[in-house]
Amino acid sequence: MKAEQLEDLDTSGEVLDFLRTQQAEALLVEAAAMVAAVKYCGINTPTTDTEAAGHWFGDRSCALAGAGAPQVSESAVIEYAAALGRSTESAKRYLGECLELAHRLRKTWTRVRAGEVPGWAARRIASQTMKLPQAGAAWVDGQVAPAAGRIGPTALDRILNEALTRFDPEEAEQRRLDGLEGRRVDIDLDDLIDGQVCHARVHGVIDAADAIDLQEALNTLAAQYRELGSTESLNVRRAKALGELARTQLHLHLDDGDGDSGGGLATPPHTFGGTRPTNNDGGGLETPPGNGAEGGGLETPPGNGAEGRGLETPPGDGAVGRWSSVGEGRADVSRPPTRRVVLHVHLSEDAVQGFGDGIARVETILGQRDRLVTFEQLTEWCEGAQVTVQPVLDLHETLMSTGYQPAGRLREQVVGNNPTCVFPYCHRPARTSDLDHVEPWRDDGGGGRTDSTNLAPLCRTHHRAKTHLGWTYTMLIPGEYLWTSPQGRSYHRGPDGSSPVDPPRDTPRP
Repeated sequence: MKAEQLEDLDTSGEVLDFLRTQQAEALLVEAAAMVAAVKYCGINTPTTDTEAAGHWFGDRSCALAGAGAPQVSESAVIEYAAALGRSTESAKRYLGECLELAHRLRKTWTRVRAGEVPGWAARRIASQTMKLPQAGAAWVDGQVAPAAGRIGPTALDRILNEALTRFDPEEAEQRRLDGLEGRRVDIDLDDLIDGQVCHARVHGVIDAADAIDLQEALNTLAAQYRELGSTESLNVRRAKALGELARTQLHLHLDDGDGDSGGGLATPPHTFGGTRPTNNDGGGLETPPGNGAEGGGLETPPGNGAEGRGLETPPGDGAVGRWSSVGEGRADVSRPPTRRVVLHVHLSEDAVQGFGDGIARVETILGQRDRLVTFEQLTEWCEGAQVTVQPVLDLHETLMSTGYQPAGRLREQVVGNNPTCVFPYCHRPARTSDLDHVEPWRDDGGGGRTDSTNLAPLCRTHHRAKTHLGWTYTMLIPGEYLWTSPQGRSYHRGPDGSSPVDPPRDTPRP
């Protein structure tokens, strides 16, 4: 139905019928795109030379799906990704899932092509079967094909686990053993800056006894923060307590059997369940006898003048666990800093001259700098730490190195102008990428120079594409590039992203 005919629909029933027709057509369009992807992979199966080139030089074959599915040349995958406006990794996943369906999940694939199962639902199943043997994938296909568009994650996981046990018992046993070592602590630093607040997510799986001890330690420190004058909520005080433990409890003081644990958090054995022998008067964490602290929570070493005030203070400094107003309260400001912070701060020229609103862009661990941070946040973040501030760079200045490798300031400037790999649609951080000479450098001095106008960050995959797979590019100005693919398609990459320069080519309709 044409768009102008929508105006002629008068009843809700007619509108719903129209929407159902559009939905059915969308399923067929999605299926056609997946069929085309499989055909593209078939046209670009590796040649004998490609299969032998399993190293840096030349094209390489990519195994995108499970055993029994054909491989695809890496050059073709990169070309496909750029033409469809995808990252290379996204294209690999999509093509692999389509190949998995076409060659190993044939019953589900038939339903996709008929428009009976949404392509996204079928690809979700395919993404989970790639590590199964071919017979295992075929068995899963028979189980899920009748309900491929309706099966939920729990039911799918149950079928996949059964298939693994049936058809790959060694892998199933290895996964069971790996599960016994499932304790871990993850700290997500890839999204460190969130608006005007610097937060990082911490999550993990630890031993139950350790969890009980950690719970008690956090509650004890949170209570001490309140006694020292903190008006923050319990959750905030517990979060700050974890940071305090990270900065102060850096040595293991294990019980040597003589009743003196030697400092730190006293954690005698057999504490599972929350019951432990103590020699104090209910002050939280155990304080070993004879140290002069009376139920003060965390141990205070003898002879330092601290009287049960909580956080450990170095001997002989006269500190009494005083409250600090800087950074909204850390209990011992006399302790030397243990955290090291390296700042990559990006300021406009107006801000450097003292104008503007005092807002800066600060890079995260992975080199991303798409969020803002206030001066107050920087102050709190760096309080009590050893801070290194990188020198101010003029991103418009032309810097040069005499050899092949760029000097430190030149590298920082190139990364400042290009936060990510400059290949079309790639978002890998520049700090983890290679610096490529746009015009190749030569030992005899006849090639491109190592300077601001001839360097750009490329991730390893796209560095190979430029050097060995026929991709070329030119720097229009620092930060903007014009790329040309081996098939002659052109793409513009700039600060606002990537876009094709050539209009889509006419192809016959099916």
